[in-house]
Amino acid sequence: MDENSTAALGEAALRIKQSAVLAIVLPDTPGIEVVGSVAMLIAGLRSIKKTVHVFSPPAFPLPILAAPEGRESNPEPAREFIISFDLSRSPIKEVKYERDENRLNIILSPTGVRLRREDVEFRYGPLPYDLVITIGVANPEAAAVSIARIPELLYEKPILNIDANPANTSYGEINLLASRVTVGVAETLPEITHRVLGALSAVPETPEAASALLTALASATENFKIARTSASSFLLAGELVKRGGKIIPLLTLPDTPQRFREEQLAARAVVRSRLDLKSQILWSLITNDDFAKTGGTSALVPRVFAKLTATLPATRRTVLLWEDPIEQGIRAVVSSPQPIDEEKLRARGASLLPTGHIAVHDSFPTFRAAEERIRQLLATLDGVE
Repeated sequence: MDENSTAALGEAALRIKQSAVLAIVLPDTPGIEVVGSVAMLIAGLRSIKKTVHVFSPPAFPLPILAAPEGRESNPEPAREFIISFDLSRSPIKEVKYERDENRLNIILSPTGVRLRREDVEFRYGPLPYDLVITIGVANPEAAAVSIARIPELLYEKPILNIDANPANTSYGEINLLASRVTVGVAETLPEITHRVLGALSAVPETPEAASALLTALASATENFKIARTSASSFLLAGELVKRGGKIIPLLTLPDTPQRFREEQLAARAVVRSRLDLKSQILWSLITNDDFAKTGGTSALVPRVFAKLTATLPATRRTVLLWEDPIEQGIRAVVSSPQPIDEEKLRARGASLLPTGHIAVHDSFPTFRAAEERIRQLLATLDGVE
């Protein structure tokens, strides 16, 4: 863990300790890794006497999150309702109330000046949360459905943003994002969640909680594929098994439009792939037409690239070139099987993503120009790696 991650973890733990009531927000299309991580997080927070409310898409099947005190499932939370009036316009000498069967009448007695309807203002009091924890939410728009009844939740309250998605926009006051713990393998969401609870000394010891996180970890690593699993992931899995954890069916995920678009884009990239036998580089392409026909956006590229590197035959490198629908230029991401000096990489117009892969900064007018530039970059990396 780097210095920044350590500092953010300490800050997150302190903020949680100082908070009594917490709101946990899920993305509109939560995957199993999110559901299992949230279940573990809830169990841990409640073990240290925190009040937790969960905001998820309505009617989404999350039985493991069911608890009498906190599944919000998209309602508007209980909050104060304030009746306010301008005393300078309509002085009030007395305020009283009376019950009339099932109604409560609030009575305002003015001092000689008629109280006008426009002088009275109705508004809600502040939301009853000390801290909002978003988990697996890449940006505020990704939870629009989950918080549809209270969109101000992500703008009025401090946010602890926990995510392993390299496309996360770091919108939180505190951001706990994936760090590259092993060469070429990014930290997973279940691992980050476990670190948070460890910093709070609130890791649940129950088999149920261990099973939830183990199932999330299995999903995040595609059932512990070597190319997707770090040493720390294996160690965590071993700990969870010792606590009685088992891989369980947390939920049956519906086929969401986003997941379908990811699969379609990945399939199109595979069709447009070619292997250079001499250099052992696999080149894949996604065109503007692919984005248009699938309804996908460039935000899906990191997940599509992850699918390609996890499922296509192992090669020295995989390169994905895509036509950015917004910038109208060709962008590139390159797999990185070996450790790289990041400073030297930046000097060559590229940078290292949290996943351990290489992002090329420039965009190019054509696929041919992009391929030529990538070949030049890769030719210099033999002296960098």
